[in-house]
Amino acid sequence: MNVANINDGVPARNTMKYWFARIFSNLFHPFFIPTLSMFVLYFCFPYRFAEYEYKTKVVSIGLIFAITVIYPTIAIVVMSKLGMINSINLRERKDRIIPYVVTLTFYTWICYMALKPSNNNMLFPNDFIFSHMMLAMTLSIIIAFVANNFLKVSMHMLGHGGFVGFLLFTAKFSPVNYEWIFVLALLVAGCVGTARLILKAHTLKEIIAGFSIAILAEYIVFVILPAWGIFS
Repeated sequence: MNVANINDGVPARNTMKYWFARIFSNLFHPFFIPTLSMFVLYFCFPYRFAEYEYKTKVVSIGLIFAITVIYPTIAIVVMSKLGMINSINLRERKDRIIPYVVTLTFYTWICYMALKPSNNNMLFPNDFIFSHMMLAMTLSIIIAFVANNFLKVSMHMLGHGGFVGFLLFTAKFSPVNYEWIFVLALLVAGCVGTARLILKAHTLKEIIAGFSIAILAEYIVFVILPAWGIFS
C-alpha cells in the first residue's frame, strides 16, 4: 500500500508526486543558475558580445560552471564526509552556514574580477550586465546568509528568483524579445517551489522569502545602484 511517510509527511518514494518533486529539485538545482544565465546572456545580448569568439564564450561558460557548480559541490561533499555538516541536503539551518561562506567566497571572486576596471583577461565578460548579474547573485547570498539566523531561506527559490529578476530587469537592454524565456522561468520557479513544499524541505514562508530576497537583490543592483552612480 502506497502511503506517505507518517513521520515527516514526505510522499512515499514510489509515488509520482515524490519523483516529480525530486526531479524538479535536482534538475533545477540553484547551482546551475549562473551557468544558465550565461547561456541567456550570450543568446539574448548578441551585440554586446560580438567581439567574443566562440571558444572564448565556451571557456567563460565552462569557468562559471566550474566555480559555481563543481567547486561548491565538492566542498559540500567533503564537509559532509568530515562531519562538518549533517547532510549534503543541508536540511538544518546550522548546516548551511559554512556552505554559504564557501559559495559566497567563489561568487565574490567572480564579482571582483568582473568589476575590475582593468578586466581585460577575457576569462569573464567585461560587461555591465554580466558584472551586475553576478553582483546581484552575490548580494542575494549575503542577504540569505544573514537571514539564515532566523529563517531557513530556500536556496532553490533564491536561485530561481534571481534568474527571474535578471530577466525582468535586463529586458530593456536586449534586442531580443525573450518574453517566452521569462514566462518559462516563472513556470519553472513555480514548479520548483511546489516541489520543495511537497518534499517538506521548506515551508511556504521560506519559499517566499528565498524568491523575494533574490528579486530584491536584482532590483537593488540593476535599478538602485546605477541610479546612484554606483558600479555603473
